[in-house]
Amino acid sequence: MAGEREFQNGDLVEKIGGRYGGPGRIVGATVDLGDGYRLYNVAMRVEGGYGEFVHVFPAVVLRPLPLSKEEER
Repeated sequence: MAGEREFQNGDLVEKIGGRYGGPGRIVGATVDLGDGYRLYNVAMRVEGGYGEFVHVFPAVVLRPLPLSKEEER
């Protein structure tokens, strides 16, 4: 909602909480859906696989990821 962190395309993030999580990269966002609420498209890699899946998350379950952690993948 209002006051949530905003991310930009290319930002490295980590999805936290819930049944799964991990590092990813912002590849898009919705328009403001009201009261500053928007959803972010996050490209995440598959462990042991290739390519990326794009998941949709609200900002509340994302946190900025230091570049050094992303580079470890």
